[in-house]
Amino acid sequence: MVKTRMMIRAAGVTTALILTGTVAACGGDDSSGAAEPSESTTTSASASEPASESASPSISPAVLANTYVSTEVTGHDLVADTTIRLTFEDGNLSVNAGCNTMFAPYELTEDSLAWTEEPAATMMGCPDDLAAQDQWLAELFTAGVGAAADGPTLTLTSDDVTIVLSRAPEGDLQELFGKTWSAVATMADGATSRIPRVVRTPRVVVGQNGLGRLDTGCNSGRTTVTADATSITFGHPAVTRIRCQEPAATIEQRVLAVVDGRSDYVVFDGSVLIVVKGDNGLVFQVRGVVPMTSAGVGESTVAGAFHRARRSAWLRRLVLLVVAALVTVVVVRLIGRIDWAAVYDALRHLTWWQPLVLLAVVVVRQVLNALPLALYIPRVSALRATVNDLGAILMSAVAPPPSDLALRVGMFNSWGVPTVQAMAGTLMNTLTFYIVRFAAPLLGFVLLLAVEEPAGLRWLDLAFVAIAVAILVAVLLVVRSDQLAVRVGSFSGRMARKVRRSVDPDAWVRACVDFRVQISARFRYGFVRSLLALCGMLAADLTVLVLSLRFVGVSSSEVALVYVAIAYLFAYPFTLFPFSGLGIVDALVLAAVVEAGGLEVEAAAVAGLVVWRVFTVAVPILMGLGAVTAWRRGWLGDVPPEAESPRSP
Repeated sequence: MVKTRMMIRAAGVTTALILTGTVAACGGDDSSGAAEPSESTTTSASASEPASESASPSISPAVLANTYVSTEVTGHDLVADTTIRLTFEDGNLSVNAGCNTMFAPYELTEDSLAWTEEPAATMMGCPDDLAAQDQWLAELFTAGVGAAADGPTLTLTSDDVTIVLSRAPEGDLQELFGKTWSAVATMADGATSRIPRVVRTPRVVVGQNGLGRLDTGCNSGRTTVTADATSITFGHPAVTRIRCQEPAATIEQRVLAVVDGRSDYVVFDGSVLIVVKGDNGLVFQVRGVVPMTSAGVGESTVAGAFHRARRSAWLRRLVLLVVAALVTVVVVRLIGRIDWAAVYDALRHLTWWQPLVLLAVVVVRQVLNALPLALYIPRVSALRATVNDLGAILMSAVAPPPSDLALRVGMFNSWGVPTVQAMAGTLMNTLTFYIVRFAAPLLGFVLLLAVEEPAGLRWLDLAFVAIAVAILVAVLLVVRSDQLAVRVGSFSGRMARKVRRSVDPDAWVRACVDFRVQISARFRYGFVRSLLALCGMLAADLTVLVLSLRFVGVSSSEVALVYVAIAYLFAYPFTLFPFSGLGIVDALVLAAVVEAGGLEVEAAAVAGLVVWRVFTVAVPILMGLGAVTAWRRGWLGDVPPEAESPRSP
């Protein structure tokens, strides 16, 4: 039974090497479509090597053109912390067991292996126990030993001594640390199958200290990794427990069967890693922790792309600011010249306690704005979600995207949240916010009906409502099933490719499937609650606006609450412009308030908008500075990921 298993394993490894070579030639694990698990390449044991009835199969010189390291020695006690290492090269057999290396030409018969000459040796001074061990090995191989090979295992026998050796990997396994291992295929029962396209690529990101972040293709978690000369040992993985659908469930089972405990067999050539345990195996491509976008891309190319992206982000921000300024100028000219002296007089209406009230409402606003992060991401409290959101507000104010996202993920990682969960939760938070942002005019239309006011040009805001509906439908479809996620990703990728030829539709498919897997378990719990929280945020934001107007002299008899709400709700989608639509949103709200209250409220309305913007734009930025400071100093009990031990979610 053991022999049959080893023969099947050897056949599977051969197939895996062929498959991996094909994948590498195609440009990597993430660039090409993959077949379903049923579309596997299977090699039988009889096809890979002739079946033998003998208990000791003969050994060909080609089999011995390798290095072997002992994994078990019976009948003789080796010196503590030493192994026997045999290397067959150019007709010579060299032997090392912790001190000197001995080598001589060897002869291989049908069932015997022996030196044909007295061995030469290095002349290191060895402790007595190691010197005695070298002498024992010299006598052993001079007299000759029985030899039998089974796949990657070489067994040597002499009287009561049995030495079991395993073929050493070609590459140094220590080079695997500080790298990302991306699985491109699984091996099971002699069959090698590529990872299906609809499954997120399983990965192990291994730090230099051996701590690893594990992604099974469905769930994510942590493990530890150690390596010796011939094997890799994984600590018992602690992973999330999201219910997986097929084929992700099967892939996860195969991944967890391998990345738990000591491997039986390892092949590593510097870029391709094959790890076998029992009847299961994984084929990895090993790359740097930050994988390149394509094969052969150098550091300068990546750096250039990064700088181009930053320039592009700054350019987009500048264009949006110019557009906002132009719209503001146009709206203000339609209203008329503003009496800034009257604005200053209106600001003097503020008393000492009123800013404290506004500050309290802003705090509530920011907590409600961040609450979806706590609802979508496991083990993230409302406090940490608020700190994270304030930090992102600060970064978006001082640097272009994706600086805010980088800070978000860095914070979450420091709190023990895997990057993939942090990214999925942040994306779902953003999508939920966009739904509320673009659906705000819908409530405005309801209020217009209540006061029996004509909509006028506000009917154009139905375009924003349509965007909100489209986002909502897309999210519901993606979360519902893998198949719908694939369809949405494929359709969106194809549409995006028509605008930008560099878009990879397959990458969009994988992104949608990844997103579905990560967020589906929390969606039912978090989505409706997040919508309610963000609606509460809108109410808090509107409260700050109304209070600001009232505090500077715009009374309810001049402009009723309902008209302020209508102005706010129809202008809110324009907060997509930089700094929450600073300028354009204010101009639109000002125009609506003046229309409702007359020109006599213009100066006071401008003063109220100034106060509103100070508390809803400037104050959150200052709060963000405090949040980032608290995080960096560890006041929230942060645990840097490199110092954190694997733990259950």
